[in-house]
Amino acid sequence: MAQGDIECWPYALSGAGFSLGGPARPGGNSWEGWTMLVGVAKEIKVHEYRVGLTPQSVREVTHHGHSVIVETNAGVGIGRTDANYEAAGATIASSAAEVFEKAEMIVKVKEPQAIECAM
Repeated sequence: MAQGDIECWPYALSGAGFSLGGPARPGGNSWEGWTMLVGVAKEIKVHEYRVGLTPQSVREVTHHGHSVIVETNAGVGIGRTDANYEAAGATIASSAAEVFEKAEMIVKVKEPQAIECAM
């Protein structure tokens, strides 16, 4: 990693983006071949229009072998449609509950709200 990068196990974040390869797993095992179902729920906090992953980010995540599930209309606040996310490789979920139930990791802009923590 370059100076100024932030290691965020298992991912490495940098000014140039993030690496889905990340560092080696604890115990020396490689992350190669390891995949995850990443979930993106629509932000529900008042006046929050951003989304955890853009379609371009979804394309990057799926390029590295991971799967992405996005709640329907999650990208409306940034002018992106479900079709944009599907074209990037995501599956569209009908509700936040479906995303939280199926995903192994949730990507959000803001902290989970109480109703989301209950899912």
